[in-house]
Amino acid sequence: MKAKDIADILHHYFIQNNSLSLPGIGTFDMFRISAQTDFANKKMLPPTFTISYNNQFDSPQKELFHYVSRKKNIAEWEAIKVVNDFAFDLRNSLKTGESIDWKGIGVLKQGNGKEIIFEPHRLSYEFIPHVSAQRVIRESSNHAMLVGDRERSKLEMLKFLTDDAPEVKAKGGWWSIAAIIAALAVLLMAIRAFSGGLSVMDGRQQIIKPGNENPTYTIQNPIR
Repeated sequence: MKAKDIADILHHYFIQNNSLSLPGIGTFDMFRISAQTDFANKKMLPPTFTISYNNQFDSPQKELFHYVSRKKNIAEWEAIKVVNDFAFDLRNSLKTGESIDWKGIGVLKQGNGKEIIFEPHRLSYEFIPHVSAQRVIRESSNHAMLVGDRERSKLEMLKFLTDDAPEVKAKGGWWSIAAIIAALAVLLMAIRAFSGGLSVMDGRQQIIKPGNENPTYTIQNPIR
């Protein structure tokens, strides 16, 4: 039985069950990557699949032997031997330094520490094509939004903000008037200061003149 035939059967089993374990090799698991949007090219890309590898678990399930037995129309004990022989030959090929490209699964090779290095294929299928997509932005559409702990519509929020606008405008006008008055006061003080008529003590200062009061003491001649 050719190794390519067994590889194809195992690949089909892997696609249908999303997992494949081989003795002495490890376990391959398939994971689905969700569809992605490509707005630049106006496309919605189909989902793709990636494969992970775990060399710690290498015990095949019984369903694998049942599947090979049905596909090759052989006894189950013979199917077990076929799977084990395939895994054994695969392991020996890796030990010789050979790099094996397993179609539909990935590339297997042996590292410097004699561990198996796996580079998965990123799978995509032609029966899941991309879809043309045009991004639509509706500026005037009414939708619900969460405001605090309540859900409000877009129209409700626009009305709420519009009703509050006059009050905000009135407050802004009061501050503008106060600022204008302050600016005029500063301007008048500056004009008066430059004209020489401004004094911080204007109207309050007093002129101090010496007085002619009688002395409170006499000077006597010293005794000689």
